[in-house]
Amino acid sequence: MNQNESKETKKSKKTYFISLLLLLLLILFGIWKCPANSTKESATNVLNDNDTSQSALSEKEEPIKLDAIQEKKTIASEPSKPVLKKETNTASTPINKSETEPVASIPKEEDVKPIPEEESISIAIEPEQVEEIKLSASKEPVVLKHSCTSNQRLKINRSSFQKCIAFSPDGSKFIVGNNDDALGVFSMKGTEIRTIAGHSGNVQSAAYSPNGKYLLTGSVDKTAKLWNANSGSLLKKFEGHLEMVSSVAFSPNGKYILTGSIDSTAILWDIDSGDRLLHLTGHNLEVSDVAFSPNGQHLLTGSLDKTAKLWDSKTGKLLITFKGHTHSIRSIVFAPNGKFIVTAGEDKTIRFWNTKTGKKFQVLKGHTRGIRSIAISSDGQYLLSGSGDKTVRLWQIKNGKEMCKLEGHTKVVSQVAFSPVNDKVAVSVSNDQTIRIWDLKLE
Repeated sequence: MNQNESKETKKSKKTYFISLLLLLLLILFGIWKCPANSTKESATNVLNDNDTSQSALSEKEEPIKLDAIQEKKTIASEPSKPVLKKETNTASTPINKSETEPVASIPKEEDVKPIPEEESISIAIEPEQVEEIKLSASKEPVVLKHSCTSNQRLKINRSSFQKCIAFSPDGSKFIVGNNDDALGVFSMKGTEIRTIAGHSGNVQSAAYSPNGKYLLTGSVDKTAKLWNANSGSLLKKFEGHLEMVSSVAFSPNGKYILTGSIDSTAILWDIDSGDRLLHLTGHNLEVSDVAFSPNGQHLLTGSLDKTAKLWDSKTGKLLITFKGHTHSIRSIVFAPNGKFIVTAGEDKTIRFWNTKTGKKFQVLKGHTRGIRSIAISSDGQYLLSGSGDKTVRLWQIKNGKEMCKLEGHTKVVSQVAFSPVNDKVAVSVSNDQTIRIWDLKLE
């Protein structure tokens, strides 16, 4: 009897331990399985979130709102999208003004404040990135021409290197700066109307005012000078750069000028008072070219540091840094409609950029040496380029096609320009000491 009870007890204990062991195994299996499923589900959610984020990025087409940027961290997107980075050490320095009447579109001294570094951004564009944009400023449909022929109407021989050229607004004459420290005024027949002397160094850049009454020059002597276009008399001298003034430009309303220098800065000036309004200090190397937007709201600078920069003309705030060139930028220009800019340089390329998004949308190649100068026709359909390969080339902007090559110069082509009243007339100047007027026939 006792033996039977002992056997029953042992059997009961054995059953109890087996059941307990199975229960523990079930619990351990459940603990292992649940986190695995949870991890898998979490990973799936992360992937879904990323897909949603990428989709949102690809659909965003609005211009960049700088005031909405609050964080200092870098915002990175997929490789084919712009990479937004915080710009450091790029700000403009407001210049103290004398007590004068407030100037339209330029803030008073108390309204101009230094720009915190985190408020500006740099947009680095991937080489393969493209974007659709209306290229022509004309309201009429763009008629694509297939080719052009050129005829050298006139060759003007000079005694020194010819550095720069600018047309009068009515297209009746043009000015040429040269290496003998002077500025020549020429008729379209090639007659030299007047020689303007007054700089103590080579004239590197020149411009006509929008009303045609004034001339502006920049020189190796570190100054920019304003001249009466009719008499050639000196009206004002602008001093402030530490090195050669490499580029000059008038604002669309003719009230302000912008100068660029190899001291790596650009300065916005009030013409009437001669005051410095903004001092732009974002480039690391020489500022090679400067320009105003057609509406005067933005300033553009190009530099040997391979970048171009877009600035607010009221505050001097850096808005966009255009990156993509692999060598120095030599020339920049706004499209007549202001929707895009064009840059060109020593990497032998011409690049087109959207001024709202900063995206590059077209690259032109063809020159075999660095490009020194570009110009856009008044209707926004054609582009001229002058190069170290001694040629001038005409391009159709809409399809990016090289239409013809203008040959004749025997040295570097320093600058090119379209007539403002006839896009079928162009002028080029060169280190071969000649000025050439070209007639273009589009077919």
